[in-house]
Amino acid sequence: ITNNVSQRNGGGVHVFFGFATIRDSIISENSATRSGGGIFAEARFKVAGEDADGGRVKIYGSTLDNNYAGLQGGAVAAAGGQSTNAVGALGGEVTLTSSTISGNRAAVDGGGIFAGRPIAFGTAETQPAFVTAAHSTVTDNSADSDQNGSGIGGGIHADGGTIALDHTIIAGNYDPSGVARDVAGIVNSNFSLIGFGAEFLAPLTDNGGPTLTHALLPGSPAVDAGDPALPPGDPQFRSLVDNFLAAFEGTGLLEQVRKKWLDDSSWLAALP
Repeated sequence: ITNNVSQRNGGGVHVFFGFATIRDSIISENSATRSGGGIFAEARFKVAGEDADGGRVKIYGSTLDNNYAGLQGGAVAAAGGQSTNAVGALGGEVTLTSSTISGNRAAVDGGGIFAGRPIAFGTAETQPAFVTAAHSTVTDNSADSDQNGSGIGGGIHADGGTIALDHTIIAGNYDPSGVARDVAGIVNSNFSLIGFGAEFLAPLTDNGGPTLTHALLPGSPAVDAGDPALPPGDPQFRSLVDNFLAAFEGTGLLEQVRKKWLDDSSWLAALP
């Protein structure tokens, strides 16, 4: 999904009280005049007698890079929801697993990811947006990209919304003010690296998987820093291992081993 333009929200994908699943995909070079240069998820404004519906997006093994938003969420923005009868509101929801958020820009807040809460009107109930990033990398994103001093949260910004991080790297992002280069707002974090370790991330490139990724360089604090209680059968763990093997295969070392020891059997004759 590339080179698309929206005059409002969701340059690449806009999910409005619906559901979307994205796998092994590239969302790149899209732009939105308002929010969510790559993806925007929002809930329907719920009125009395209607069922609540939130915009929900699940993203697996994908890369969002070089997208732009004129307001919030260079790569991803999720908006809160509200209800006219003060009950039953739902917010937009985005879940990222084994994905990469890199090189995105927002003119205001949340260069990579933005999660917000809507402004309440009268007795309307509001619910915050919810974004989860698991086994993912958020780096090289920029807030306040026009450098007019109006934005923060180069990596992510939880502006009334909820952001949860699990085994995720948030580092090497930019905020010209220096107030919140990587994270603005309150986030829930589990076995994640925030604000350090960017120097151990290789440039975004083809590491052998379906999309471009940032490989870990030797000495990275992310190595052996995961939850030791994570069961091998966990689907997120399997996805992480699959991505690692794909990246390792991309170095060409496995191909060299195969040719030397499997395709060429002459070494067997040299055995005593």
